[in-house]
Amino acid sequence: AGVRPGGVRRQLAGSALGGSATTAGAAAGGKQRRSELPAKLSLDGLRPLDDEARAFFRSRGISEKTLRRNDVRQKGGAVAFVSWRGDDAVNIKFRTLKEKRFWQSEGGEKVLYGLNDILNEDTVIIVEGEIDKLSMEEAGFRNCVSVPDGAPRAVKDGPLPSEADDRKFEYVWNCRAWLDPATKVVLATDADGPGQALAEELARRLGRERCFKVRWPQAEDLEEWEGVSSSAAEAETARHVKAELAVQEASYERMRSTRNELVAAAKRDEHDARAGEERFSRELQQIERQVRTLWRQQQQQQQQQQQQQRELQQIERQVRTLWRQQQQQQQQQQQQQRQPQQQQQQQQRQALQARMEQMKAQRETLRAQREEMARGYAEQIQSADAELAEAEGALSTMRQKLQDRGGGWKDANEALVRGGPEALRALVEAAEPIPIRGLFHFGDFQDEIMRYYGLASGQEGRGMSTGWEAIDELYRVVPGELTVVTGVPNSGKSEWVDALMCNIAEVHGWRFALCSMENRVHEHARKLLEKHTGEAFLSRARYASAAQRRMSQDTLMDGLQWLDEHFVLIRHEDDELPNIDWVLSRAKAAVLRYGIRGLLIDPYNELDHRRPGNITETEYVSQILSRVKRFAQHNGVHVWFVAHPKQLQQWKGSPPGLYDISGSAHFMNKCDNGLVVHRNRDEEQGPLDVVKIMLQKVRNKEAGTIGEAELRYDLASGRYHDLAENLDAPPAGATPTSETNDALKSFLQ
Repeated sequence: AGVRPGGVRRQLAGSALGGSATTAGAAAGGKQRRSELPAKLSLDGLRPLDDEARAFFRSRGISEKTLRRNDVRQKGGAVAFVSWRGDDAVNIKFRTLKEKRFWQSEGGEKVLYGLNDILNEDTVIIVEGEIDKLSMEEAGFRNCVSVPDGAPRAVKDGPLPSEADDRKFEYVWNCRAWLDPATKVVLATDADGPGQALAEELARRLGRERCFKVRWPQAEDLEEWEGVSSSAAEAETARHVKAELAVQEASYERMRSTRNELVAAAKRDEHDARAGEERFSRELQQIERQVRTLWRQQQQQQQQQQQQQRELQQIERQVRTLWRQQQQQQQQQQQQQRQPQQQQQQQQRQALQARMEQMKAQRETLRAQREEMARGYAEQIQSADAELAEAEGALSTMRQKLQDRGGGWKDANEALVRGGPEALRALVEAAEPIPIRGLFHFGDFQDEIMRYYGLASGQEGRGMSTGWEAIDELYRVVPGELTVVTGVPNSGKSEWVDALMCNIAEVHGWRFALCSMENRVHEHARKLLEKHTGEAFLSRARYASAAQRRMSQDTLMDGLQWLDEHFVLIRHEDDELPNIDWVLSRAKAAVLRYGIRGLLIDPYNELDHRRPGNITETEYVSQILSRVKRFAQHNGVHVWFVAHPKQLQQWKGSPPGLYDISGSAHFMNKCDNGLVVHRNRDEEQGPLDVVKIMLQKVRNKEAGTIGEAELRYDLASGRYHDLAENLDAPPAGATPTSETNDALKSFLQ
């Protein structure tokens, strides 16, 4: 009958595992998969390996000792791998040596090859082929099994099938009694796509938490792993090919960067050209409106003249004597008065029409230039794409060349042949845990950590400047963080955040999504435009000084274009208030479509806060802030969350704290940054135009610190300035004019 692998005859004497009528699952207390097992397979016709077969295995690094222990036999021109369960042969897999064809015995049971070798083992190694299992034994690992059917082409989508329907992986269920006790499963499947798919499918069934995967060396790793079997010439060839590949990859990256710069330049120039055309179109429309106005005026004057003429004719018929001469004189005088005016209007209209035709010609010239520029860019990009395709082909050829001349290892047997038993053993011992969703090591984020380490002061990862030197010492805007802003009503919370966003848009080019539920759209636009231009939006605005001019229509149009480039609005179109999930879903869409870097939610109490009856308000606020923080971190967006304090009883003018926010102390506990905007309302206590920005929490010590800073607020423009700035406005601490004080008092009320 031959030698049973693992010496199980002695180990299992008297055990149910040695019987053919009981499954392994029943023997180990597991579930019996089948009510009736196939009869014990006959080994008739199998004979010992001949010289040719033994030579084949020697060329693959497999010793005769390993072949004898695993009872490898032969039938005709095929090698026979017998699968034992206890003392029963339950399956036979055949493999031809030359054509590499496989088949299995009729009526055999699907089990792992080498099943007896993993009995009571804490660690189990699973490979993709029988020769790989024998290779593992040469490296000192007997606790290894091989799958009977090879690997699937790809991982199957969807949930795992039931045990009854999981026919492809039937062997896993048949061997659960041997696999379940193991605390560690090492998946040493092939390095190709199907092999990696097999590892994933096995991990799904065996539990990712106990699965580890062997990483077979790729071409760039071979110098570390190549053993004595690799000649010096092969190693030298691999080094030369790798060096050439590195040069090719660097060249490819340069070409790809050049191509991307061309595309970016084309988009910028296209945007500028279209903006110029739009300005010309607006001017043309304005001129056309003026021409139509002049034409209507002339038509009205002609109609008036005709009416007067008819009236004169009627009078002439009635009074043909005395009054005729008098009327004629009056008519002549009127005609003399009207003629210069008509001529002047006609000249104006002709001049405007000439200007309009000239501008139309200029617009056509600009359009032609833009189209020519676009064709030029298209040709350059097409040429760059062709060069990239050629470079990709060269890289593919080079990688294949490297693979052919000492490329990466595919499986355990190749590692044994090319690296030796020591290399194979080291690779198995270095197996890496299968990734589990949501579970990481710091090393998984090494690239991110190294980028952060290499940041210079002022770069985005260490916070963006707010535009005010006094504030930058305490607070800088870091993507992915949550800032909670509070302050008593009319203290300027929203005004200050608007000014901050305008500064960042001007200096750093950020885009923002605004969910501002207390502002009507035209009012919010006015505030942002005044901060952007420094000019009054309305004429004779009560908050503007007498000397401040109103922004022109051209400035307004340019400002609206600037708003569209840097801000998008999140507004609920129905009567109901939006909830936080709806707001964040629209913000996510704004990230993908417009690339926003900042989100304003203003204020918290204007959201829909209907919550389940089984959670408290504190728990509800905690959940909301957690969702907002996850959105910020996952999308690299800085979120400003404006929240009002609860009603302050007997308030005497002192600033509130973050713990005073209505709803929960979690506003203080969960935010990355917490600040209070506070403005003095009593001129006896100090100037009314000085605003305090009080940082009460800063989690990221690299981006800020707790403290206070003061800014001067310009009511006319809505802008904030450092106290040290030398502006036309009176400096902080100076006595404000009565006009300024009256306006500020009115605004604060």
